[in-house]
This record gives sequence, structure tokens and C-alpha cells, in this order.
Amino acid sequence: MITACENVCRDFGLFGEILSSLEPFVPVLAALVAACGAYLIAVRAYAQQKELDRNSRIVEEKQRVYQEYLKTIADEFGIIGGEVDQEKLRKLRFEIVRRRIEILCIGSDEVVRLVNQVSDTRSGWKTTEDIENYWNCIAELAFIMRKDCFPDTKATVDDFLVALPFSFKEQAGDIAETQ
Repeated sequence: MITACENVCRDFGLFGEILSSLEPFVPVLAALVAACGAYLIAVRAYAQQKELDRNSRIVEEKQRVYQEYLKTIADEFGIIGGEVDQEKLRKLRFEIVRRRIEILCIGSDEVVRLVNQVSDTRSGWKTTEDIENYWNCIAELAFIMRKDCFPDTKATVDDFLVALPFSFKEQAGDIAETQ
């Protein structure tokens, strides 16, 4: 009497002979499988690294554009707060327009919205309250720009209001008169 196990072993005996005949090729097959696995991992890692590099370049470009815009705004405010050189002021305002166009191309939707809001509040200075509103818009814009480049920031808009390097309140009366 033949058991089921013996029957299966006898039926697959040929399979064992085939495997033993392939024994010299096992190292080559193992190397081939390892090479294919390494290739697939490398292709995926390469694609991920390219995406990381691309995102990093975009953030660096945003930082550059945002910094230049805020510097130009500060330069304009510095001129307006003192004796006004109309030619220099005209050039700075043109530079602000150029920077706004750059932001339209690379800024997040929220940054673009706030840049437009800063421009709108800038164009209607008549009172000290208007200038303080401009101050608040710039602080909010700087905060959103930071958040766009550093999503995990713990800063708040109030931190930016305190940290802005110039005070609109001290010069507000003079500025309103020059407009």
C-alpha cells in the first residue's frame, strides 16, 4: 500500500531532478534576481529624490522672490517716511510691480491674494488708520509667506507685527501728508 505522501513524492520526483540539474545556475539566477530588485529600488529612489530636489528648488525660489518683494516694500516705506525723492520712489514702485508679477508666477494662492490686498491698502493711504491697516497686511503677508516656505512654523501673525523692523505708527502722520 502506497501512502498519499509517497505518491506525491514519486510524482514530483522529476521536479527534484530538474532542480538538481539547475544547481550550477543558482548563483547566476540569485545575482540576476538581486540585480533586478536593486534596479527597481534605484528607479523608485531616483524618482523620489528628483521630486524632493524639485520641491526644494521651488521653496528656495519662493524664499528669494518673497524676500525681494518684502525688501522692496521696506525700501519704499523708508523713502516715503523721509524727504521724498520722486524718481527713486517711481523706480521702487516699478520694482514692486515686477516683484508682484514674480509672486503671481510662484506664490501660493493665499500669498497672491495677500499681495493684492497689500497693494490695495497701499494705494489708499489717507489716514493713520489706513497706514496701520497696511502694517497689518504686511505682517499677515510675511507670516503667510513664511508658512508657505516653512509649513511647520510655530510663529503667529502677532509675532510678525512685533518683529517688523520699522514702525508705521511713528511715521504715520508724516506719510499720510506726503500722499
